[in-house]
Amino acid sequence: MPEEIGSFRRKRFSFENQAAVASRFCGECSLGPRFMQRGKTGERAMRSSSPKLTPATAAKIKALLKETDWNHAQIASNLGGINQGRVSEVKTGKRFPEVEPCSLAEAMRP
Repeated sequence: MPEEIGSFRRKRFSFENQAAVASRFCGECSLGPRFMQRGKTGERAMRSSSPKLTPATAAKIKALLKETDWNHAQIASNLGGINQGRVSEVKTGKRFPEVEPCSLAEAMRP
C-alpha cells in the first residue's frame, strides 16, 4: 500500500505531469496551477506599490478628515491610490503627528 501512495505522489508532482497540466491552460488568463504563476526562474511576481506617504499628503488627509464626513476609503480614493491603512495611521497619529492640516481647497486639488 505505501508503494502505491508513493507512486501516486511521484506521478502527481513530477515535471512531466506539471508540463501536461500546463498544456491545458492558454497562458492568457490568470487561472492555472500555482507553479505556473511564477516567473521563468521561479521568482514571485512583483507587487505594485501605492504612492509614498509624504507630509503634504498627510496634511491633505488631516484636512479631509477634519472638514468632510468622508470615510477612509473615500479619502484614500480621492488622494490617488493611497492605502486606507495609511489614512488610519495619519488619523491616529502613528505617522506624521507633527504635520498640521492644510486648507480644504488645497486638499481637494489633485
